[in-house]
Amino acid sequence: AGIGLAHRGMENLYRSYSEALLALENRMIAGNNGVFHYHLNEDRFPRADQRLSQIQSSIKIALRQQKGEDLAPLVHEFCSFLKLSGLSVSRIRLEIDKLVFSIIDFIENLVDANAGAEELHIPEQMAGLSKHSNLDVVENSLKQILLQISEGLKVKRRRYPETKIYDIQAYLQDHFASKNLSVEFIANRFFISPSYLGKLFKQFTGQTFIEYLTELRVSKACELLTTTNRKLFEIAEMVGYSDPGYFTSIFKKYRGITMSQYRGNQ
Repeated sequence: AGIGLAHRGMENLYRSYSEALLALENRMIAGNNGVFHYHLNEDRFPRADQRLSQIQSSIKIALRQQKGEDLAPLVHEFCSFLKLSGLSVSRIRLEIDKLVFSIIDFIENLVDANAGAEELHIPEQMAGLSKHSNLDVVENSLKQILLQISEGLKVKRRRYPETKIYDIQAYLQDHFASKNLSVEFIANRFFISPSYLGKLFKQFTGQTFIEYLTELRVSKACELLTTTNRKLFEIAEMVGYSDPGYFTSIFKKYRGITMSQYRGNQ
């Protein structure tokens, strides 16, 4: 039940009634059972914004580091602080929305930074957290959602190297003829360091990046030698080499015979 302030005269009855309805909003803080008296809310913590921002940052750090065990205590701290803060119910709902949108933005930026990785699913119910009837429900729902996101990030991290190398290989298949396919160029394009790029190729292909790219180009040259009547210097150009003589030596190193001999054997 909600109880408004006492006012003189029947003409002010509506004021008491309106205040009683506002008092009922305190169910958000204290739960559904009880009698709620209307009062003017005053913030009990002048630096509430600062503390809420600190908790918000801690939650994002726990997500980034996939420390699921830290999330539940942080969510409890967030909701407990809101209960004791003296903030109005509308302000509490606003703070919940701010946390939700901050986390969504953080997750989306985290996914974008890992170019080519599959999109991380953000539970739809996250957007409606502030509409729950009380903070206990908010706390339980938020714990479950953040744990779900944390587990998704763990899976994403485990799959990240394999996904990244497949994306790079697909790019090379489409752009093998480009003249600027250096380790540095590919590393910058896929937001990784040159050393990590080299490690990925060695781990998943058993070759260095240059060895893999050269083998790819030689294979493409073999296809062109077999399926077209293009001149040898044209084929060299088509697979990314402006110096036909240099590519001829590369081809012989990788196939054991010259380009002319390869064409003659087909």
